[in-house]
Amino acid sequence: MYEVKHLISGSWTSSGAARELTVRSPHDGEPVTRVPVASAADVAAAVAGARRAAPGWARTAPAARAAAVLAAADAVEAAADELAAIMSAE
Repeated sequence: MYEVKHLISGSWTSSGAARELTVRSPHDGEPVTRVPVASAADVAAAVAGARRAAPGWARTAPAARAAAVLAAADAVEAAADELAAIMSAE
C-alpha cells in the first residue's frame, strides 16, 4: 500500500480525518490503499491557502507560470511507471 496525504498550502499533510476510504483492486478486491476523508477543517485550510496563493500566482510572469506547469508535466512523466502501476492497481 502507498500513503495518501492532502496537499494544503504547499505542504503534504496527514489529515486529522476520523474517516478513511479503502481503495480496492477491481481485479481481486484486495486493498490497494486507504485515503483520508478530508474534514471540514482540512477543506477550509486548503481553500484559505489557495486564496492566499492566488494573488502571487496572478502576479507571476506568464513565462514563469508556463515553466512551473512544464516542470509539473516533467515530474509526471518521470513518475510515469509508478503512476501506471498505481492506476492499474486501482
